[in-house]
Amino acid sequence: MNIKKTLLIAGALAVAGPSFASTVVIGEGLGEACFNQAKYGHSDRDALNICDKAIENGFLSKKDAAATYVNRGIVRSSRGDLEGAVTDYNNALRINPTLGEAFANRGTVYIRKEQYTTALNELDRALSLDLEQPAMVYFNRAIVYENIGDKTKAYQDFKRASELRPTWDSPQIELTRFTVISD
Repeated sequence: MNIKKTLLIAGALAVAGPSFASTVVIGEGLGEACFNQAKYGHSDRDALNICDKAIENGFLSKKDAAATYVNRGIVRSSRGDLEGAVTDYNNALRINPTLGEAFANRGTVYIRKEQYTTALNELDRALSLDLEQPAMVYFNRAIVYENIGDKTKAYQDFKRASELRPTWDSPQIELTRFTVISD
């Protein structure tokens, strides 16, 4: 039985280093191992090798192959291989064009590359699709809005992230930087 769970890289955290994220493949051996490498922020050569083997063995269903590409993209992004990560997210989307996590994580790469317009398009697309953790995408989109100078939308997205995941401290910490003045 295959069970999918989705996690996402949070933009600010991805810029600082560790990732939050991926899509899990349970019961698939190497696919599950690749998920765990991404989930726990492993970015060494061994982590990448595990994900490479999971993809190369050819025993994954289409759904699991797309998820594994996302996971390898996260490992690559954590290693600083942003172009390799984008390639993996593109491969995931070729297999499953509605995989919101691929758009979300690709958007995070564009945040790291300071390509904010492209990042915004990716994150908007992710939010239009089914996501396991939309709070992280709202958080990332808030980062983009703040970087392009739209403080109101940044505030709204940090607030939305906080509402969707009230136990996550990062959006709440970001909200403390804002002062809301009513007209």
